[in-house]
Amino acid sequence: MCNHLTARPTPIPPPSVPQQAAALYAEGRLSAALAVIGPPDAQPDAFLLNLAAACHIGLGHPEAAIFCWQQAIRHQPDFADAHCNLGNLLKSLHRYAEAESAYRQALRCQPADADAHNSLGDLLQGQNRPAEAETAYRHALRHRPNDAAILNNLGTLLHEMDRPAEAEATFRQALASAPDTPQVHSNLGNLLYALHRMAEAEAAYRQAVQLQPDYADAHSNLGLLLQEAGRSGEAEAAYRQALRHNPHLADAHYNLGRLLKELGRLAEAEQSYRQALACNPDHLHAHSGLLFAQNYRAETPIEVCLADARHYGERVAALAQPFHHQPKPADRHRTLRIGLVSGDLRHHPVGYFLESVVAHLHPTEVTLFAYDTAGQEDGLTQRFRRLIPHWRTVTHLSDAALAQQIHADGIDILLDLAGHTRHNRLSLFAWKPAPVQVAWLGYFATTGVAAIDYILGDAINLPAGEADHFTEKPWHLPDCYLCFTPPDFSLPVAPLPALSTGGVTFGCFNHASKITTAVLTCWAHIVQAVPNSRLLLKHAGWMDPVVRRGLLEKCQQANLAWDRLLLEGAETREGYLACYNRVDMALDPFPYPGGTTSVEGLWMGVPVLTRQGNRFLSHQGETLLRAAGLSAWIAADEADYLRKAIAFASDLPRLASLRAGLRPQLLQSPLCDAPRFARHLTQAWQEMWAIWCGANLI
Repeated sequence: MCNHLTARPTPIPPPSVPQQAAALYAEGRLSAALAVIGPPDAQPDAFLLNLAAACHIGLGHPEAAIFCWQQAIRHQPDFADAHCNLGNLLKSLHRYAEAESAYRQALRCQPADADAHNSLGDLLQGQNRPAEAETAYRHALRHRPNDAAILNNLGTLLHEMDRPAEAEATFRQALASAPDTPQVHSNLGNLLYALHRMAEAEAAYRQAVQLQPDYADAHSNLGLLLQEAGRSGEAEAAYRQALRHNPHLADAHYNLGRLLKELGRLAEAEQSYRQALACNPDHLHAHSGLLFAQNYRAETPIEVCLADARHYGERVAALAQPFHHQPKPADRHRTLRIGLVSGDLRHHPVGYFLESVVAHLHPTEVTLFAYDTAGQEDGLTQRFRRLIPHWRTVTHLSDAALAQQIHADGIDILLDLAGHTRHNRLSLFAWKPAPVQVAWLGYFATTGVAAIDYILGDAINLPAGEADHFTEKPWHLPDCYLCFTPPDFSLPVAPLPALSTGGVTFGCFNHASKITTAVLTCWAHIVQAVPNSRLLLKHAGWMDPVVRRGLLEKCQQANLAWDRLLLEGAETREGYLACYNRVDMALDPFPYPGGTTSVEGLWMGVPVLTRQGNRFLSHQGETLLRAAGLSAWIAADEADYLRKAIAFASDLPRLASLRAGLRPQLLQSPLCDAPRFARHLTQAWQEMWAIWCGANLI
């Protein structure tokens, strides 16, 4: 028998501590990895401390992670990755100054670190330091010139800086490098949307969601584009697709709320706005949207509206750092510097109620500054630019930067002309950049912002018994708080249409969302009681199939025959006004009556029947008609509304006589007396200023 020698196997050394810890980390066994690494204050290995910090991040222990990175840096001061990782964590914790210091230290250790340059750029962009951010991104690209992520960041920054050509070129360079990057397609879509290149923008968004079907932000942005295009059914589907993929995406809830409001689905709209706020309590646009939508619903108690407005005011106050003002004795009698904050200094109701007033303000008494928050210009904007000596387009300024600009301009009285409507900058007012701040014209309820001192109205829409509806102090202007600028073109008033058509045509040219089932039910009774009568509804929304379908459902509930309706869409202002020549009598919706549409109807000889209300907004028809000398057209309640409508429609000679003289009557009323209104407005400002100086002079 042969003896066989057996070889003793070579012993395999146990894995090193770094290998064990790295393997456990890769397996997701983070606590086990930390046990292998040991206490950070006793661990001198910077690599292991960096790994320990990553484990703590995964376990949700940010302070422990910070300590580990600080220890790693103590043992290895030139450890660039540790500095950069620490910066990323500090940035996520909103400790921006410390994060910036960490990134800059990383770059001192490794000047060619493209990731650190990119992260620093992202931080600086978020702090509204665009020039420094651009420098950081370009340093990053110097080391990685075709990096799609860095190019995407730079393109987004250039878009924010209103450099669209450079932004587009940068996005397209990113796509040339990485054509299947959904984020770049989506951001390119945002740019093209802003440039009104809608077909290209839609293609970019659709490419983004094709590459990444669960890309919720891209679905939401696609919805915005579809909504603007009047494709509301597709828009709603896009928003709901976004929320299926990310139920916590506040912007998608907000955008859906805006759409539902436009469709007249007001209860659903409010729910969407509240869901947006549940996802992000500081989503100020959603909060404004909620407050705006509440005005459409009569069933919303004023106490709820006020409480929600106060809550908005508390949120913006928490984000602000208010300025402090101290007058000098010489300030009391000097020319006042008045600031107007608005995105609607154009062909818009605000523009129509402001132009003639601005033209009659005396330059020795007031100096005007405009802060344009939208940057949308038209012919009326150009006229405003000639009337207002100081014009600032402030679309890209943060609240802090805009507040500093207003303060540097030495504004005495700052007016908000938007309230909770689109393009508002109400959060700016919480910074108190001017000593006296006033809400006027663009909104019809309290703003909720405690730093706004007054709300301008009149004795009709701001009765003494409703002063507790506001966080602002009501200030009454004589006659009326509005002054209409008549159109600058000639358009004759036609004879009463009913004299030739054989039936009365009632009309309402208000926003489609104001036409609720309750309103239609009331109008149905009127149409049924007036033989051969019809109802002409005119608004852009009626051309949307989804909006029309919603109206049909409401008409069925209201028992209003579809064949008694005429629906028309939008057109030029002159064409729109000419349509009043086919209307015998206008019907005001409630609780949200007309404003501009009512006065434009009066200018075209068409009287409007309105209803008394119980708050600022619902008093609007009352204040307009009283100022125009048409108090008889104000109904006390719904029963009186029905009775008056039928009575007026049954007396065609009276309607014809009123129509023939209504335009001259309007033009001679306080509603169109711009010199008188400008004097009253100037006096109000001077009294507000005197009160403030008297209260603050030492």
